[in-house]
Amino acid sequence: GHSQKMEQVVELLCTTMELSNENKETLRLAARLSQVGKIFVPHQLLTKTGKLTPEEQSEVMRAPEYAHRVLQDLQFGLPVPDAVYQMGERLDGTGQPRKLRGDEITPNARILAVVNAFCAMVSPRSYRAGMQPEEAVGLLMKDQGFDNEIVIALSQIPAVALQKAIATADEASKKSPSSQAADSAPAE
Repeated sequence: GHSQKMEQVVELLCTTMELSNENKETLRLAARLSQVGKIFVPHQLLTKTGKLTPEEQSEVMRAPEYAHRVLQDLQFGLPVPDAVYQMGERLDGTGQPRKLRGDEITPNARILAVVNAFCAMVSPRSYRAGMQPEEAVGLLMKDQGFDNEIVIALSQIPAVALQKAIATADEASKKSPSSQAADSAPAE
């Protein structure tokens, strides 16, 4: 249910940030499609319970590249493919896939990066429990790789609203088994 969680959190952020209608729609679509690249990552890597080797991690990190290949030829009329492709980038240049830094990363991708990391942190994994929203936001605040203005906007959403969004997404993903294939991977 990672995509569903991202979509729910994007909806909340869209109500707190001043975004154009075009950016809101880009973010909604990009959140919904953000994990499509994981379809091309070997399933055993997405469901591995132990730590990934550097080679395995490298393969998982190719998911945005795979997503971009799938999405770039679709006619969205919006910069959805670029937002999905760049959501693994970090402001300090340590991200994936192209090590972009600062303003080289589109604003929509910066928003998705925060949402993606937040949703990964609050989601339980085979190797750890999910964090509480407040704890996840606190860690994001300390991380220089994320756009601080976006993290601040996320922090202004009441924890109750974030928990409800996460629960809603979890319920939706239980009802939709087709969504589980692309969403089963660690997003961190």
